[in-house]
Amino acid sequence: MPWLKFAEINYDAYRSFVATGATDDEVAAWIGEHAKKRSRADIVIWNNRERDLRLSDLTPELQEYMEDYIQKYVPRNRVVYHWFDVYDLEEERL
Repeated sequence: MPWLKFAEINYDAYRSFVATGATDDEVAAWIGEHAKKRSRADIVIWNNRERDLRLSDLTPELQEYMEDYIQKYVPRNRVVYHWFDVYDLEEERL
């Protein structure tokens, strides 16, 4: 997950915590405790860069994952061009 790298959170530690069955609020609190503190400007810049990524800009592994994910979870009549389109479609913003 790209945001884990940005936040400098250890994937195995994150995965282990989530596997405990923690609630969304507990996960959010855990992230707040373990994520590297960043300035608002750094967060905005990172978020905008991620938002602008086209699927073809992703790593080969993520492109392959997204092909399967999109086919399974995105309505057939919706086209996905950008990484964040998937989130927007899932949350019915598009």
